[in-house]
Formats: sequence, structure tokens, C-alpha cells
Amino acid sequence: MSRRIFSILILLISLSINCQVLFPSNQTTPKIIRSPAISSVVSRKTSILPSSSTPTETLALSSSIVAFTEVPTSTQTPTSTPTIRPTSSPVHLQVFEELWTADNQNYLYQDFNGLDWDEIQKEYRNIINSGLTVDEFYMLLKELVIRLGDDHSAYFDPVEVSNVDAETNGDYKFIGIGILETIVEGKNYLTVVLTFPGSPAEKAGLKAHDNILEIISMPIVENGDIRFDLIRSTAGSPIDIIVQSPSEEPRNLRWVREEISGNFPVPHSSLVSPLWKQFGYILLASFRDSNVDENVGEILEEFGANEPIEGLIIDNRFNRGGGSDVLINLISYFIDGNAGFFVHREQDHQLMIEGKDINGSQSIPLVILIGPDTASFGDIFSGILSDHNRAHLIGLQTEGNLEVLHIYDFSDGSRAWIARESFRPVLNPEQESEKKWDNPAPNPFFELG
Repeated sequence: MSRRIFSILILLISLSINCQVLFPSNQTTPKIIRSPAISSVVSRKTSILPSSSTPTETLALSSSIVAFTEVPTSTQTPTSTPTIRPTSSPVHLQVFEELWTADNQNYLYQDFNGLDWDEIQKEYRNIINSGLTVDEFYMLLKELVIRLGDDHSAYFDPVEVSNVDAETNGDYKFIGIGILETIVEGKNYLTVVLTFPGSPAEKAGLKAHDNILEIISMPIVENGDIRFDLIRSTAGSPIDIIVQSPSEEPRNLRWVREEISGNFPVPHSSLVSPLWKQFGYILLASFRDSNVDENVGEILEEFGANEPIEGLIIDNRFNRGGGSDVLINLISYFIDGNAGFFVHREQDHQLMIEGKDINGSQSIPLVILIGPDTASFGDIFSGILSDHNRAHLIGLQTEGNLEVLHIYDFSDGSRAWIARESFRPVLNPEQESEKKWDNPAPNPFFELG
């Protein structure tokens, strides 16, 4: 692509963001639709260790863990009764040892971020021996993983594991208004990233970059956190929302919450430059849905069905990662060969990509939009394409979260995500292990809302 056309592409992106248009009104949506995450992200499972009493390992990558709060119900204050401590459970001790061993043998940082891991084993075993309820036990194991301090490793009890597996398989359902949202730093409202097809939000005309100011006459953001308890309730229940579109006055809307299910949408559209050059736009909001890579392949086929596009814009600003399979399949549309190295303690292995060209996708110029919410495999995806000189990055600095999580399943049905590897690029190997990619080209127009 000529320098002139490339400059026009960059200008087009800047103007689009400046006008607060995430994608134009002729947006098309994929044939398959899936709902947003209920708890977090996992990859397609591939058992490596066969024994049911031994942790089963699966490759995944960290992402923000979204915990939706149920609407509380009023209860009577219980009378004070003596607390009877439960006795120690052999099952609890077994699961604890499985978790401690999985961390001990696989955790990326051999110094455990300054923790005395052997001493912690003694400390936590004594607590479990003193007797814990089931809830107390699982809270204790969550605390154990949190103490590692990497902000990415996590522990899930059996109920949470069931929800996460359902999410990955596209079998889960939730009740809400059907949006993917973000909080702009310093703002006390939500900004819509996308709406789910057929959802109450889409039916009401809510679009990307609309702001949700209040729900049920209450602020939707409190102390920097989203009030999910205001959004989610029972199906058929009404919800009053104050919405403000860019350059418009706030307006009141009343919706009815609905059950939303399906696949995670991949919004996309065709853009035409002032010189009538055609470009493609794809919003990758997550790698947590195992169908995302297939959807992108279909979109690339669609883009080239009539007239080949001159370039592709990939919006990765809200992509906090997901499964390794999605990353590998997606990146294979754009590069071929060694993409980099996954590093574990003193060992590493190559990430080899078998390229697949769809309507010139292996050579088409790429622009990737990134920001503070670009993390994990979303960050690695952007960085690999930049490292191979396949993409020009535009946006704000990412957090540099390059830790790779592996999944370990335990004998009681619980699970841990443990930071086991980091990623090292091929051409710029110094940018590894939680180090940020080079500063992207500045974009003064970038701000949601």
C-alpha cells in the first residue's frame, strides 16, 4: 500500500474516533451471536495429565474477572447462637495440597514474589486442620492464590468452574440489558462498547459510545466499580435508565430485562476513504469465545467477496484476552512461521503459526487500535503483529500483561489459573515478561464518551 493511502487510513481512524463513531451506521453483525462473560475466560480444554486426582493442565490466558453481584433480598436478623466449628476434612487437605503443589511446580516466578512458599504450606495446612466450612475453605484457597500478587492467577470453586465452562461453550445464559461496557478513567458513568443483537439495549436504539449515567435513579459507577446489581435481575423486570448520546441531552428510557444467550458478537463494517478506497473494520472485544476466530475468517471472506479491501483496522482496545486457540487461529490469518516464544522459568518453546491467507490477509496493511484495556492474549496479539512489522499500533499504552495462565483442575471439581509462562517476541526479545510494547503512535482523539 502506498504511503499516501496509508496516511489516509490513519486520518480516517483519527476522524472516526474524534467523531465518537466506533463503527458506521451500516454495521453488519455475524450470523452467530453469543452473550457476554458471566465470570471469566478459559480456553478450549485439552487434558494433559490423565489422573482425576492430579491437577489437569490447560493453556489459557488471564483476563479481567467479571463478577456480577446478585440483587440482595431482605432477611431477618438471626438470633445469636454459639458457633460450632466443623472438623477438618480429608478432602479439603487433599485439594489444598493439589493446589499448593501445582503452584510450587509451575508458577512462573520461582521466588514466588518474595513469599516463603514452604512456610505458607504449613500455615494454611494448620488453618484447614482447625476445621473450616465449605465456604470458608474455598475463600481460603482464593486468598492463597491472591497472595501470589501477580493480579492474574486465580482460583475457582466447583460452582464457578461450571459457569466458566458453560461460558466458553456458549451454553450459558444471563438476564440483563445486553451490552458490553467500559468505564472511562475519571468518569462516573458507563460507555457502551457494543450491544448484543436482539437485546433490550439494541431494541432501544443504544449504540456504541452512548453513555449510561444512572440506573433506577442511582449512579451506575460507585468508587470506580460497575454496579452490576443494578443491571441484572429477573427476566421481565423493568429497568429505568438515563442515557446520553454524544452531543445530545440525557434522556430517560424504560426497558424490560431479558434472558440473553448466544455467541459473542464480532461487529464489523466496510469503510470508504475520501479517495473511494475501501477498508475493513473489525472490533475484537474478547478472545474468550471459541467461535471468534471462525467469525473473523468469515468476515475476511465477506470483505473480499465484492471488491478487495485496501487495509484492515482491528479495534483491540477492549480485548483482555481469552483462549490460546483463538489467538493462534486468529493470528494465522496475518502471519506465518515463528511468532515468538512462551517462556517458563529456564525453558521456552516456539509459538509456530501455520499461516492461512483469506483474500490477501497475509499481506494486507493492518492498523490495530489499543489501550489500557488491551491485555493478555489481546496484548500479545497486537504486539506480535507489530513485532513482525505487520501492523501499525495506534492508541494508548497497554499495561503490558504478557503472563500466560495454565489451568489446573483438582479432584473436587475446583480449578486454578496459574501464571506459568511469559511471552518473548522474536524481533524484539527484550520486550518480554510484563514489559510494555514500544509506545504506539500517539492519538490525541482517543477517548470514549
